Amino acid sequence: MSFAPTVHVVASARTSLLAGLEQRLGRHARVQHHAGLPSAKAVHSADIVVIDLDDGPDSPDARVLLPLLTRLEVWLVAGERSVSPSWLDAVRWPGVQLIHCDGAERASGFDGVAAALQRRIEGPTGPEIAALVLAREPGLAEVAPLVRVVCERAWEIRHPRQLAAALGTRLPALKRSLTALGFARVEHFITYVRWVAFEQILAVHRLRAPLASRLAGVTDLSNLRRQLDRARRGSSRALRRLKAGAA
Repeated sequence: MSFAPTVHVVASARTSLLAGLEQRLGRHARVQHHAGLPSAKAVHSADIVVIDLDDGPDSPDARVLLPLLTRLEVWLVAGERSVSPSWLDAVRWPGVQLIHCDGAERASGFDGVAAALQRRIEGPTGPEIAALVLAREPGLAEVAPLVRVVCERAWEIRHPRQLAAALGTRLPALKRSLTALGFARVEHFITYVRWVAFEQILAVHRLRAPLASRLAGVTDLSNLRRQLDRARRGSSRALRRLKAGAA
């Protein structure tokens, strides 16, 4: 199962921002309330911190804020109050964005903020990720159905037999089709598709590595790199062919 991030809402009370996010994001993420900035130890690198500047801390504690800025995404929601210089300084960090919400948006339960967060958390769909992989690796077009299954069912397809079953074929037939492309093992193909998917999500959608990993079905990025090294050695013919086709 893919990792579900937590949206940490920082406000002085249970405002309509918290209620709106709980209603909209309940199926996609956990929503947790904080009266003040959470410590870096209380958040995961795939989490998002949302701070209501009209109902949150006026001047952030830099000792608490800096570790958050360097580790995960921070969304600052501004309203009627002027934004303090300390918060404006924080906006300069690449993982921080400032969103302005007028009175009507706040009265509606911050629906625009919730919708934007939902799109961010969900990221590109499986078919969209498969299209990114095939665009980067046109040499995989003849096995496009395999690419699509790996991308669209990233957390279900972990082993060759699962891939064969998802395609409605037998494992020997699957092996033959990939051997013809130069892949010595089905695992090498799955690893390579997953790695390209991860890279494309990072490059095209500019998501952080934890979210890109979740969308690509990556449980352990270091382990994926080791698997990729084995694939490069064991299925070098396939990778050379793909590289030549892309040149």
